[in-house]
Amino acid sequence: MNKQRSAGSTAVSLSLRERLLNRIDERAAALGMNRSSYFSYLAAKDISDGGPLTIIPLDDVEPPSEEVKKKLRKTKFPDRK
Repeated sequence: MNKQRSAGSTAVSLSLRERLLNRIDERAAALGMNRSSYFSYLAAKDISDGGPLTIIPLDDVEPPSEEVKKKLRKTKFPDRK
């Protein structure tokens, strides 16, 4: 069964720990959003804000690999608008 998507939208697959996904769903619901809208909002806000990405260790999130950390340190971010 194919889910109807709005024009210009596509599906993505993410691997998340179940506890984190539950917390995401709870937060999205508290904001009156569905999961997709929540992820879209967070990504759009981060891209709009620019600057370095602060990674805070959480119990239910695997820490980024050293390779990812290295790429983040080398990433050039545009100035904030």
